[in-house]
Amino acid sequence: MKRDMDLIRKLLLEYEAADPSDEWYVPDIKGYDEKAVDYHIKLMLDAGFLEKGFGPSLFDPNQRLCCRLRWEGHDFLEASRDDERWAKAKETAGKVGVFTIEILKQILAQLIQTQLKQVMG
Repeated sequence: MKRDMDLIRKLLLEYEAADPSDEWYVPDIKGYDEKAVDYHIKLMLDAGFLEKGFGPSLFDPNQRLCCRLRWEGHDFLEASRDDERWAKAKETAGKVGVFTIEILKQILAQLIQTQLKQVMG
């Protein structure tokens, strides 16, 4: 399955908006099937964006992986939150031909630095 950075961003937004008392859940993302969501959640666990847990029951054979947002996930989300910045980062990564988390984080950081310079004069 191909990694979808937009799905990763959507999942981060969903986890951030979740009720803190119900942090162990798997969101349903419109336009994506369960397998794609599960696969991307596992990728996000690998990247340190999420912490895993299990629910709602350890005895449920249809149980899905449940997660909560970690510090790294919050940081990536904050950098990619702005739709225009996110689009520009994806465009830049596409021009270079490299679409990794690390490259996107670097591009987003550069875009934020540019915005800071404009604000600070």
